[in-house]
Amino acid sequence: MKNIDFLPDIYRHRRALRHARLCWMGVGLLFALVIAAAASGQWYFRASLAAQLQVVEPLYAQAVSRQAELVQLESDKGSAEEMAALYIYLSYPWPKTQLLAAVAEAMPQSIQLTDLHVLDQTAAGSRPAGGDANTSSAEGDKTAKPTAKSVLAKIRVEHDHQQTVLEISGQAPSDKEVHEYVDALSKSPLLVSASLRGLESGGAENATGSRFQIRAVVRPGYGQPGAPAAKAGAAAVVAGESPVLKEIKFQGGTR
Repeated sequence: MKNIDFLPDIYRHRRALRHARLCWMGVGLLFALVIAAAASGQWYFRASLAAQLQVVEPLYAQAVSRQAELVQLESDKGSAEEMAALYIYLSYPWPKTQLLAAVAEAMPQSIQLTDLHVLDQTAAGSRPAGGDANTSSAEGDKTAKPTAKSVLAKIRVEHDHQQTVLEISGQAPSDKEVHEYVDALSKSPLLVSASLRGLESGGAENATGSRFQIRAVVRPGYGQPGAPAAKAGAAAVVAGESPVLKEIKFQGGTR
């Protein structure tokens, strides 16, 4: 049996429009739900970031503060090292008491000293640094505030080329004891070398024995070129375990 639709076309058109509107409303509602979900996700993401920032910001401020403290400590450390270097160099000459102790410790009881001179001489083959080439720079730095580094550099120019020398004179019963004394002096931790500069052997007409002259070069003190290392050097200088030279220490020792 054939179905016949007697409805006018206008009703069918209205039904199609109604169906299309419902589809469009569904699509719009779907887009609204997607937009709402995206907005909710973004809000949650922003809230999570804000919470993390509240935790991180104090830590970041603390890190910045510690970084500034570290920079200041590095600056203070550099200044302290420069001041320490200047202090060490100003204290570099070995005290006369230590030099006298080194001379007396190596001396046999049969030897008598008649003269002992401590001289500061220019080292062989060296000359004062910073001649004319540094004159203009020195004049330009006159207005600048002196620092430990600049003061140390100026003092080094004047004193690095100097060395301390001991001139020892005396008399001994025989030449053998004089040579033994020179050998003992050359082994002293405070002396670089010792050499016999003059020897008058005693004879029948000379009842006092042999007269001698010895020249000994003192080891450079801390801070000077060729000086012992700051840490290991002190131990090396007192390696002989001398009861007198044990006082030579880098820190806190008697100078």
